[in-house]
Amino acid sequence: MTRLLPSLSVLSLSLLGLLLAGCGLAAEPTPSQAPVATAPNGQSLPARPREIRLDGLDPCRLLTAEQQRRLNPDQPPTANYGDRGPSCQWGRGFTEPREGYLVRLRTNLGADQALAGPPGVRVVSVAGFGAVETFGQPADPDRTCILAIDVADGQSVDVLYDYTGKALPINRALACQRAATAADLVMQTLLAQVR
Repeated sequence: MTRLLPSLSVLSLSLLGLLLAGCGLAAEPTPSQAPVATAPNGQSLPARPREIRLDGLDPCRLLTAEQQRRLNPDQPPTANYGDRGPSCQWGRGFTEPREGYLVRLRTNLGADQALAGPPGVRVVSVAGFGAVETFGQPADPDRTCILAIDVADGQSVDVLYDYTGKALPINRALACQRAATAADLVMQTLLAQVR
């Protein structure tokens, strides 16, 4: 088991696992040129600009040192290689804002599965790729945001932001803005690595 960041309580870390597990059900690969799936509210993922396979990639190498500084963690990245795919987390635990970022490479679950998530999911764009903005249950949607980015048939990159502090006037829009900032950085690095 990996050493956990002190900024994230045991409850928060358990929620992180539930959040990322709650993004979807069993994956069913679909063609990349057609809309991948449709949410209950009628939204669907657009065709992706290209396919990026995640097999064999290291999630802790998806943020450069400069990009990590922009997210302002006070601890080094922590890797985890669980059954939901390899992940890496960065966090700030010693001073406010007490927040964490997690990147998970889902090699067996497409972003389309997140469309069936909790009410309020919506389709957004990250670096030209369709993504599902959601949150896991039972997490507080005002403190947590997940972006499931559609990168390949049956594969996705999940970027999660979670605020565990008390000083920041956090809300859903701010949590998702921070998740989107991290997701943009991750996709910049990923696209540069797989040219």
